[in-house]
Amino acid sequence: MPVGPAPSGALRGGLIPVDSRGVTLMLDVLFVGVTILVFAVLALIVKGVEKL
Repeated sequence: MPVGPAPSGALRGGLIPVDSRGVTLMLDVLFVGVTILVFAVLALIVKGVEKL
């Protein structure tokens, strides 16, 4: 067991949050943000088409 301080962003026990692919969870937040942005743009396009 490491005795020193855990790196920033680490969980209790010194675990760094990673998902099953070994990618940090911040990348998942980025994917969610991009997905929301894409759906917002699609909604604006649909609203514009409805006015035609």
